[in-house]
Amino acid sequence: MPVYAVTGASGHLGRFAIEQLLARGVPPSDVVAVVRSRGKAASLAGRGVQVGEADYSRPQTLGAALAGVDRLLLVSSSELGQLAAQHTNVIAAAKAAGVSRILYTSMLNAGDSTSPLAGEHRDTERVLREAGVPYTLLRNGYYTEVYTDPLGQYLQAGEILGAAGDGKIAAATRPDYAAAAAALLQHDGGNRAYELGGPAFGLPQLAQVISEVTGTKVTYRDLPAGEYAGAPQQSGLDEATARFMAALDASIARGDLETSSQDLARLPGRPVTLLSEVVRAAYDLLKVRSRTAVIGLIGAGNIGGTVARLAIDAGYNVVLSNTRGPATLTDLTRQLGPHARATTPPLTQQSTTADAAL
Repeated sequence: MPVYAVTGASGHLGRFAIEQLLARGVPPSDVVAVVRSRGKAASLAGRGVQVGEADYSRPQTLGAALAGVDRLLLVSSSELGQLAAQHTNVIAAAKAAGVSRILYTSMLNAGDSTSPLAGEHRDTERVLREAGVPYTLLRNGYYTEVYTDPLGQYLQAGEILGAAGDGKIAAATRPDYAAAAAALLQHDGGNRAYELGGPAFGLPQLAQVISEVTGTKVTYRDLPAGEYAGAPQQSGLDEATARFMAALDASIARGDLETSSQDLARLPGRPVTLLSEVVRAAYDLLKVRSRTAVIGLIGAGNIGGTVARLAIDAGYNVVLSNTRGPATLTDLTRQLGPHARATTPPLTQQSTTADAAL
């Protein structure tokens, strides 16, 4: 059986990819979670997953972590300006360790995108092609969660500011991208790139869906790029960051984040999570954090499990419930650890006083 390694395994995407591998029947002993600090993968280690401690910026740490690995998912770094150098370290170490295939989480339309994020991904793709190791490029679109995490701000302000015009965003959730990555890790196809994204939406549509889900009116206000660059500065961002954000929206307006590819749904054999479902999950989580309202009950499916994990990461305990009773939630509660428990429905408002009810 091949041994699979996932870098950045303590982050959301990496962890979800490991969960997907395990769900697809890969034995935990054949999975390596590569993390900077071993303690961050303690829960995975407790389930039998191997843990490799390594840092993209410290090449001397990478060889031992990748020893014996057959297939590697290289989750891109979040350190802008350092991506190509860090990824080159990992690719070189993987080649030296005899890794038979490297999958890299690149960016949607990286080959010709005008996004300020695209250059470092193009550089990494070039290094990977030249390394002589079989590869797969996962050109992921944006995470839908990037647009739903600020939900509280949108609701408070009553509007979403941007400079994306009528541009569309073929975003999807981290679990959606992780499912495709896990499927491709088990695939022996040749060197190729996959353009991965969900059903595209514009920021006006995002505002409309938020209004429908929450019952609070939110609109989208489109600004000229220069004016939008000035607006975030009023929230404390430095000028360079504000201009960077405006450049990202300008890229969206030019169509850089659209794709007609259906591979994100085809590869794992499941539909991409709907925007309305992600907004509803974010709204439920917002209420969890406020602890001022009864949280709508969610089953143990993709969205329910995702909200539960995010709530635990934010420092909350969770109570899981569905119409079939707590026995059906055994696997999920075991995966989530000591901060989760199952109960018989229905939960009542009293249940939220000590726990966040999901």
